[in-house]
Order: sequence, then C-alpha cells, then structure tokens
Amino acid sequence: MNQMTKNVLSIEQAKKIAAQAISIAQSKQLKIALAIVDDGGRLLYFERMDGVSWGSGEVALAKAQSAAAYQRDTVVFDERLMGGRMAVLQQPFAFPIEGGVSLVIDQQCVGGIGASGALAKEDTEICKAAAAILSSNT
Repeated sequence: MNQMTKNVLSIEQAKKIAAQAISIAQSKQLKIALAIVDDGGRLLYFERMDGVSWGSGEVALAKAQSAAAYQRDTVVFDERLMGGRMAVLQQPFAFPIEGGVSLVIDQQCVGGIGASGALAKEDTEICKAAAAILSSNT
C-alpha cells in the first residue's frame, strides 16, 4: 500500500510569515492588509495595518485564495488578462491582480499569501520575501 505524505502550513509558520511581511512593509513605509490561507483557501491569519481600507483586506484574501487554489502566483492571471485572455475572469477563484503568492514546502503548495494596499508589484515583493521563510525555516 502506497502512503502519501502531505505538508501542512501551521499557525506558527503563518504567524512568522506574517510578521516578516509586516516588517518589510513597515521598512518600506507601506501600509497593507495581509491574508494567509491554507491549501484549501481557508483563512489562517489576517492583519490589516492601521489606515488600510477594509476593501484592501478583501482583496488580500482573494489574492491568497487564488494563489492557493491554482498553486501559482496571481501575477500569472494578471498577465493573461493583460494579454487579452478574458476567460480568466470566469475561472473560479482566479484573481487577476498581482500580489498573491503560493506558499510551498518541499515542492508542495501548502497555502497562499496575499497583500493589498501598496502597488501590486510591491504587494508581490512583500509576499515573496515573506514566503521565503518557508524554504529557510520549515
């Protein structure tokens, strides 16, 4: 009988990732909302910095869920839409705005992180830098 193992994202890991993301945002004098979800797209951690709109919180969650659902960064959908691929708008949970990054442990997607409130490229940079914690401290 073959048994498969599955990595999971712990709340401790999510908190470390979030702390790193918030620290990066603060160092760049940016204000963001941040969402971290598990591989099923369910919220594990959320933080909205002072002064950030609640709408940005919803966007951060949608970015994180999209990254987890498709196991790829949301920039992929952003680029497809910008290239004229309108079908992206009909894909369930595909959020075509850069700023969502899949979270990976040992080449397995364990969730997603999304940020919103800065420029989309800055949101992505923050998420990628924070997600890098998983490859150094799993």
